[in-house]
Amino acid sequence: MLFYSVLALASIVVETNAEKPAPPPPVSFACTVSGTRDVAPFLDSDGKPQAKRIKFRMSLEHEDLKTSVASE
Repeated sequence: MLFYSVLALASIVVETNAEKPAPPPPVSFACTVSGTRDVAPFLDSDGKPQAKRIKFRMSLEHEDLKTSVASE
């Protein structure tokens, strides 16, 4: 019994004295590229820049919803 206690104590010492892993490097989300953007604007029929609005539509259909509506 004493032998197992010594082994358990030794494993605790090894775990607490182990080196901690290095922290991950900091992540920067800032843009580091400087200069002009090469994105062309939307142009109207006269060639003048025109503001455009883009709409995204998303629909979700689920098999359970289809069957429950059909069964009613």
